[in-house]
Amino acid sequence: MPWSELTGDSLSDYFSSRGVEVKVIKPVASEIQKSARRELGDEIRGRELGDNAYEGLELMRKHLDGVRYSSKTNESYLALLGLFFKYYNEKDPLNITSKEVSHFVHEFIITNGYSASYQNQMISSIKTFYKISGKCRFNPQSFERPRRSRALPKVFSKDEVKRILNATRNNKHKLLLWMIYSCGLRRSEITNILLTDLDRDRNILHIREGKGRVDRIVPVSVKVWVKLDEYVDGYSPKKYLFEGQTGGRYSVESVYRVFKQALQKAGINKEVGVHSLRHSYATHLHESGLDIRYIQELLGHKSTRTTEIYTHVSRRNLVAVRSPIEDLDVK
Repeated sequence: MPWSELTGDSLSDYFSSRGVEVKVIKPVASEIQKSARRELGDEIRGRELGDNAYEGLELMRKHLDGVRYSSKTNESYLALLGLFFKYYNEKDPLNITSKEVSHFVHEFIITNGYSASYQNQMISSIKTFYKISGKCRFNPQSFERPRRSRALPKVFSKDEVKRILNATRNNKHKLLLWMIYSCGLRRSEITNILLTDLDRDRNILHIREGKGRVDRIVPVSVKVWVKLDEYVDGYSPKKYLFEGQTGGRYSVESVYRVFKQALQKAGINKEVGVHSLRHSYATHLHESGLDIRYIQELLGHKSTRTTEIYTHVSRRNLVAVRSPIEDLDVK
């Protein structure tokens, strides 16, 4: 079959769910390309910003604070916009033309092999600035976003999840992985859990300001409460459920390391991130028959279109499909 991410993900999930070890090797930028990208990027970032560019960044900062984007989004937008301003550092940002924006996208982003996701973020930051400035020389909406591939999420089989969750004897690490899977949490959400967010009387976890600053409530399994009691008795967290050795919130980098160590101990050789446990949670819920609208609420998705991707990796309907070769008299 012709190669595509969709084909690769589908084959990987199909054979992995049947106990076949699958190794997916993704194409990566060559060292020469990465070196050239770094060299050009460092040179541009080293340029001085003009006075009007500083004013433009301050205008953008105030706007982002006003619409209450997350601090991570704010930092990303400002860094991307600053890079764009430095590319044309000898020009007043308000005098940059649409042709020059197109030139920047092609010569800096596309020629250097940056991803469609990076291109999309850059265009979003540029569009936002020129929209709020109200003084640009072109229509900010005239720039189209790149078409993005819609790859299927990487999903573990239930047996693989079992091996991952049983891979460590450390109660803190074990509970962390258990909760990510059993509650469908993002990395940032697991580290943000306060002790007061757990409601034992109602068997729920209150997730505050998840992605898009959306709160939601998810059920907590009886098994998880037992493991949680063991952990709290042994570690005595003060404020956050998961805290570092010196106190304070546990880092998302530490969560990643715990997950990777569990993968290695479980003997699972897949190029996946912590988010795959959340993907697996949603897929396994769908396979068990839960309506997609309930899964949407549990994951905190704004639209069912985002959640519907799990119907493509769920085996709920596939197991009933009979291949037409079964009806042929072939040997």
